[in-house]
Amino acid sequence: IKLPDIANYNNNKLITGSGKLIDKEKKQVGEVPITIYWFYVKACGGIIATLLLILCFIWIAVSWVLETYGLGLWMDSLQSGNSYTRIKSLAVYIIFSISVLLSAFISSLLEAILSLRAAQKIHDNMTRKVVLAPCSWFDTTPLGRIINRFSQDISTVDKEIMNNLSEFLNCALGTIQIISVIGWTIPLLLIPLFPIMLFTSWITYQYLQLSRDLKRLESISKSPVFVLFSETVQGLPIIRAFKQQERFYYTCAERVDNMNRCHLYLWLCNRWLNFRMQNLGALVAGCVGLGVVFSAGNIDNTTAGLALIYSLSFTENLTFLARTHANVQMNLNSIERIQEYTAVKSEKYHTKESNDNKSDTDDEIPSTIVPTTSVVPSNWPSLGNIQFVDINVKYPSSTNYILNKVNFNVPNGKKVGIVGRTGAGKSTLISSLFRTVEPESGAIMIDGVNILNIPLHSLRSRVAIVPQEPILFQGSIRSNLDPFSTSVDEDLWNVLKSVHLSEYVASMPGGTGGEYGPLDDKLIAEKGSNLSVGQRQLLCMARALLRKAPILVLDECTANVDHETDSLIQDTVRNELTNITVLCIAHRLHTIAFYDLVLVMDKGSVAEYDSPLKLMQDDKSIFYSMCMNSGDFDNLYNIAKAAS
Repeated sequence: IKLPDIANYNNNKLITGSGKLIDKEKKQVGEVPITIYWFYVKACGGIIATLLLILCFIWIAVSWVLETYGLGLWMDSLQSGNSYTRIKSLAVYIIFSISVLLSAFISSLLEAILSLRAAQKIHDNMTRKVVLAPCSWFDTTPLGRIINRFSQDISTVDKEIMNNLSEFLNCALGTIQIISVIGWTIPLLLIPLFPIMLFTSWITYQYLQLSRDLKRLESISKSPVFVLFSETVQGLPIIRAFKQQERFYYTCAERVDNMNRCHLYLWLCNRWLNFRMQNLGALVAGCVGLGVVFSAGNIDNTTAGLALIYSLSFTENLTFLARTHANVQMNLNSIERIQEYTAVKSEKYHTKESNDNKSDTDDEIPSTIVPTTSVVPSNWPSLGNIQFVDINVKYPSSTNYILNKVNFNVPNGKKVGIVGRTGAGKSTLISSLFRTVEPESGAIMIDGVNILNIPLHSLRSRVAIVPQEPILFQGSIRSNLDPFSTSVDEDLWNVLKSVHLSEYVASMPGGTGGEYGPLDDKLIAEKGSNLSVGQRQLLCMARALLRKAPILVLDECTANVDHETDSLIQDTVRNELTNITVLCIAHRLHTIAFYDLVLVMDKGSVAEYDSPLKLMQDDKSIFYSMCMNSGDFDNLYNIAKAAS
């Protein structure tokens, strides 16, 4: 069979320049290692819980043999006419029948409990690791791969793995039962059974090698489908605008074909195995039948019937033993893929010292979600003074420094506009302030505290940001402004009034109407689709103001809004943020012309840092040329002069 090269599908486009844009998806090879089994056993509850389940299956197997034997004794007693023997053999049969039912019930209950426990623990561990993963990991990991892990692989853990393991144990014990019964009744048949079992092992090995790798290829081939589908849905207007529907359709069809090709070959392997196992089973049944015929005078009817019954089921047991063993190996591929994501390094929520001493495989990180803030004062930061000292930043996908020896100081309460050409390092500067990108060297001081050594939660909960793309969630106005319910309605209405949204919110359906009424019934649709882009941005501004943080970052928040909304945001900055340190990345120069200082970034370094008026008075400055190129120099100069 010629297999598709799914492992390297489109990977030739993943490497650009000197660094990686997208990491290749890993594909395991060979046998599933014992560590994967141990990973699942630990998730189920450990060795004791697993041994209890295995003992239950052994209990079922022994009870089933004894029940069948008891039935044969009862049938013999019916012919003997002895009432005492009849009652005794019936009692034995009933006892072992009850034993079968009881053991099956207990094993099913244990199986369900352990399966649910393992599924929940594995899902929670992977979720925690992915949520706490650094932003650089998301930059190199396509969303489709993450969706594949949380959909297909988690579904396999929920529904398949425990069932496969249980079926494999049942089939293995069933096969042992059959061989034991045949060896007990007709010992000489063990001689021809031995080469048959060796041949069976060889067939199973061949099937397992191919089916396991096909399953791994199938899992990997699903990620490109998820990636393309999610990107197509998000970019559908652009695709239609450029009339590229047909190209995307055929690309999607090609990737689906690649995925289904592995699935088709997997079922061909199943048919290959089934045909050979049926022949082997018929051979075993024929041997047992001949053995019973030639041993007619040496074994009783009950024993002969028991041997024939079990030999006839040998085919089914043998086939399912091979198939369930392969299924266990194939579906444990999902555990391999999930374990890869549970080993993702988390962001440094601890201090650097404690993080360096922490094991990469340590799953217990309760303090990373809501860490303690004992390393910084409870009222930090109180002033809002920011100082960058020799900051160097480099992305994993680049070999060059994006920020190189950046030094500047922002006095508390000052408003600083950050400008520069595309790729100058403006956004990276903000990313390093929030430590979504960890600087390689240097220090960032806020009110005398180096933020590189404090818990991330302490940092990010005390610095507010209004992003370029407004982020809103489906729910109420209150849940979007105050998700942790720490403020009263009056505070919410005050910040809405500060951003000039109070009248609109009051007119929204729901609630009692008017100001200072409850905001729980004022609903926002998914992603804020029932609001305009400008209203969404103003709502994000209100959310930032509600936190009353001494530092506010505006990350190109006026880039996608109209001039009216831009004016409302700048009015809020002038009137409501008088004692707050503001850092604003801007492309529209008039939005920062009235600021106290302007920081000009160029090629990852600070090129200029002074007041807007002084920079515009220097005809050799970069900021001067930017204002001249805007075509509105006189207006910008007047705004800066009036502000000074």
